[in-house]
Amino acid sequence: MTTDDTSPNHYITTSPHSSVSGKRVLLIFSVSAILVPLVSVGYVAWGQRPLSWVARSSWDSPPIVPMTLERSPTGYSRQSGKWRKTKFEISNEQKFAIERCKQVLGQPEDQVRKELGAVAAQYPNFFYPVYLLGTWHDRVGDPSDAHRCYEQAFRLAPGVVKQRFTNESGQPITGLEIGTIEIAFDRVIDGELNQTLKLAYPDVVTDDQGLIYLPVFHTACRFTSRSNHSKQNTSYGTDGWFEFPGRIGTLPTAIVEKEAATDKQRTSGGRQP
Repeated sequence: MTTDDTSPNHYITTSPHSSVSGKRVLLIFSVSAILVPLVSVGYVAWGQRPLSWVARSSWDSPPIVPMTLERSPTGYSRQSGKWRKTKFEISNEQKFAIERCKQVLGQPEDQVRKELGAVAAQYPNFFYPVYLLGTWHDRVGDPSDAHRCYEQAFRLAPGVVKQRFTNESGQPITGLEIGTIEIAFDRVIDGELNQTLKLAYPDVVTDDQGLIYLPVFHTACRFTSRSNHSKQNTSYGTDGWFEFPGRIGTLPTAIVEKEAATDKQRTSGGRQP
């Protein structure tokens, strides 16, 4: 009996191995259907794992990605608006905590510890108050409590940005007093760009690897100010908005003039942040 090439039966084999091959194909698809979701879930879970401050040298830190919240001319319309909608939302509790922290930072030094401790206790799931408490402990020479606060802050933080400071020869600068850094987390609300959300990071100092680490919201970021305690000329390597795909984003290396870099270098070899 011959089979017409156009017959549906032409594509059906009667080989005794067909059932075995079919089972193998079914097995492969079944395993793939199980493993692919598991790998995806595992990747997400890994990305969301709490960060341990003491293990920061092993953090996976891909580079930041420059971006813009402004739509391209081809993507702009009266309906869509000029600005791209961001997914980032901040809770009312976080807003209140940030405002209280701003008030605390302006108080006399002897009140800062007490007030920051109270804010951190009231908002135990927010990284910012406990991070500021850590910088206070660092400033007064209490590294043990400072590291305890940093451990908690970075475990809570949804994102982290880090940056290395080097001299013109590429050597890391430890203990460099950078001062206060301010980062804005701009949002698009009702089609309008809102630039009111900013976090200040006081007393930033490079660690023994010439690095700084700042806990942040995981969204579009931009630097709005950097103190310049030693009046050094520094090339930070980044301007405007940026984002990072993973949990941690690495900023371009900041290059500091060699002469100025030694003026404000601490003899202790650096501390966090």
